[in-house]
Amino acid sequence: MPRKRCVGERSVYHVTVSAKSGLPDPRGAALQKEVRDLGVRGLRSARVSDIYTITGSLTHTCVERICRELLAEPLVQDYSIGVLIEPAPKGVHVIEIAYNPGVPDPAEDIIMRSIRNLGIEGVESVKTARRYYLGGLLNENTVKTIAGKLLMNPAIQHMVNG
Repeated sequence: MPRKRCVGERSVYHVTVSAKSGLPDPRGAALQKEVRDLGVRGLRSARVSDIYTITGSLTHTCVERICRELLAEPLVQDYSIGVLIEPAPKGVHVIEIAYNPGVPDPAEDIIMRSIRNLGIEGVESVKTARRYYLGGLLNENTVKTIAGKLLMNPAIQHMVNG
């Protein structure tokens, strides 16, 4: 397979992949049920996004290709490149969960291999995280309880913004 010329300046790209606006978010719906099962009331909406931090000497065009062909399902998902965290609407809590430093990211090897299979070189690392948007009448303690009981394993993960 011919290698696509992707070499660019060494950069860090932040990619967010989310359900398309106006479409249901199945992971968000499942989270709402889990929160109800936990006995928490007041959650009105939940959406989930996957976050990828791609580091390497590659062009923006090749990052676009990685997003289109590997990270996002184009029929049901959108992606954005470069937005670390968009401001949350009023009444929405944002929780981002990532792996602790030194803990291997189980998806990294698979994503790196898939990028190489696309014929793209120059990627040094890919780190993943997950971002949750919880809308409704929730206080900070309730949000931390949801994160600690449903969204992360504190032995290997942490809340980036908490």
